[in-house]
Amino acid sequence: MNDKDFAIIIGVNDYNNGDLNPLKGAINDAESIYNWLSDPNKGKIPSKNIKKIISSIHTIDRPTQDHI
Repeated sequence: MNDKDFAIIIGVNDYNNGDLNPLKGAINDAESIYNWLSDPNKGKIPSKNIKKIISSIHTIDRPTQDHI
């Protein structure tokens, strides 16, 4: 593993703005990317060096277009 590698993973399914349609797979994709990156035989990035940010209709802090 390489302690010098880092990753930020963002998965947003829902937005506060009614003009944007919700996505159906962004959070699942973010989870899959996290799993691959943190796997010692694949991405080899220590999980402590990975920041995963996910947002759905069930989370309090749903981003608006301005946040993105």
